[in-house]
Amino acid sequence: MKTAEYLDQVKEKLNLSSDYQLAREIGVSTGGIANYRKGRNTFDQFVCFQVADILEINPAEIIANIQAERETDKFKREYWLEKAQQFGRAALLAGVILGLMIKASGDNLDYVKFKVYPLTHQNTLQKKLKLTRVQAHQLHSRIK
Repeated sequence: MKTAEYLDQVKEKLNLSSDYQLAREIGVSTGGIANYRKGRNTFDQFVCFQVADILEINPAEIIANIQAERETDKFKREYWLEKAQQFGRAALLAGVILGLMIKASGDNLDYVKFKVYPLTHQNTLQKKLKLTRVQAHQLHSRIK
């Protein structure tokens, strides 16, 4: 995925109507947004993490995609694109495993003892796994 596509996803997710609002949300100038859209610049790691938090995805996926976008060597670009796909699949798989473990353990969340990113945010746990606020809080406190 390209830088401009991530910007559009953030705007859509946060229901923003302008690049000015987008710039304020991710902590860059409006000129920075314009440079991202025109392909003059790509995200630094801070912006990668900001965007990942908003989109609730693994920041490594964004970093790998951005690195692929910067890369001029075809072999290296393909490498980074493959890594981005791996990070995306790993996060999805971790979420599925975590969900299955929660369902299998019922209210006993002692079985869920490992840390999974990006599912460590309480709100993310609640939304993705369709938990109550109390269940999400219990799980979040155990895996963080």
